[in-house]
Amino acid sequence: MVTLTEWGVVGVVVTLVGLIGVFVKLTYSLSSILQRLCSAVDQLNVTVDKLDASNSKTHQRIFDSLEEHDDLLVDHDKRITVLEMKKGEKQ
Repeated sequence: MVTLTEWGVVGVVVTLVGLIGVFVKLTYSLSSILQRLCSAVDQLNVTVDKLDASNSKTHQRIFDSLEEHDDLLVDHDKRITVLEMKKGEKQ
């Protein structure tokens, strides 16, 4: 069995205090990093929500414009058909 002298006990206590200090520092650093990461993710969520709303508005404008063009094309096709029918009757 090993007997510890007073200096041996002091060495063990200093080592344990050092290990606890390292653990506390690492825990604090990790907590700080996680806090910054959560803030960044929250900001990213807000940005994505704004982008999504903007994209929805833009897509709606595009779809409305496409509908207008579709209506114009259908009307144009009808007019061409009428003209072709009139041309066929004359011949």
